[in-house]
Amino acid sequence: MRIEAKKRRSLMLLPVLLAALLLSASCSEISAANERVTTVTFDVDGMSCAGCENSIKTEVGNLKGVTNCTADHKSGHAVVTYNPKHIDTELIGDAIVNLGYKVTGSQ
Repeated sequence: MRIEAKKRRSLMLLPVLLAALLLSASCSEISAANERVTTVTFDVDGMSCAGCENSIKTEVGNLKGVTNCTADHKSGHAVVTYNPKHIDTELIGDAIVNLGYKVTGSQ
């Protein structure tokens, strides 16, 4: 009889725990959705192939605050979307330069 009462109490708590979990997840999603991002295009000299593009995409894409990075060796551009609360264009540009490329401008 005692085990049955414990099971019932546990089952009664389950909806409360589920609701708390869902509310917590919703708050996280709302917080992430409210984060403002900015996109900047870097003029990059020295990219000559898809491997160069991938190097920039990987390195810059792994920086904290960067949400997206594309690079195109034909146009000589790297387009980066980032959260300015976490990183700035100077640090992003430095990451590209540290890979051996030259950043000649940004817009």
